[in-house]
Amino acid sequence: MDQGPLVTEHIEEGANLVNRVAAECFPVQAAFWLKDYDDGEWILYIASDTITDGNKRPAYRAVNQILGPKPSMWLEDVRVTGTTKPFVQGILEIQQKHPTILPTRLRGIRLGDRSYQDSYIYAPVSVASPG
Repeated sequence: MDQGPLVTEHIEEGANLVNRVAAECFPVQAAFWLKDYDDGEWILYIASDTITDGNKRPAYRAVNQILGPKPSMWLEDVRVTGTTKPFVQGILEIQQKHPTILPTRLRGIRLGDRSYQDSYIYAPVSVASPG
């Protein structure tokens, strides 16, 4: 995604993707957009306690399949990750402490040992078993 603002269209596309991933592929504990100070690009993170460094490839294949042949969002804009990373733990903490504010946008957010320019945190996704 470009270095511009996170627009409603991207937020909605991200929500649709995350909901489909949770329903069709793997459980999702957290989903959020982050904009790093370093490169200024928006990245959609999909975090699951089932994702490890050893099984990211199948997770990316599943996401890519959902995106389809003419995606409105590109796979390069998405990262799948486990829930043990410090920045993911920070998001999970926000979800737990402030469930009524979600979804929400937080600017200048510190997660783990890093600061991020901007974020958009989705409400927790209902975890569905792949079927």
